[in-house]
Amino acid sequence: VRVHCVGVNFRDVLKARGLYPHTRTFAQLDQDQPHVNRDTAPGSDFVGIILRACPTTKFQAGDHVVGISAHGVLHSHVVVDSSQVVCIPSECPLTDEQLSVMP
Repeated sequence: VRVHCVGVNFRDVLKARGLYPHTRTFAQLDQDQPHVNRDTAPGSDFVGIILRACPTTKFQAGDHVVGISAHGVLHSHVVVDSSQVVCIPSECPLTDEQLSVMP
């Protein structure tokens, strides 16, 4: 996926400053939050365009998608599992910037 926008949240700020707790105990306190690896890039929410897709998925090159990844998405391109992205309908009135920061 060619990344267009990345949402930055407080967890990313803490991670970039080296202040994000890296313990499973902390992650278990909030089951909705993924266990974050300090060694990956910041960012977990993104919007982009699929450049290549496995033929066994429902996606194809050119699809406009929003997605998540616990491996850091603050890059120009990312490789993600098809279960981590959703196509954005063409009639969606929101910009890429707005979509990348939606909870």
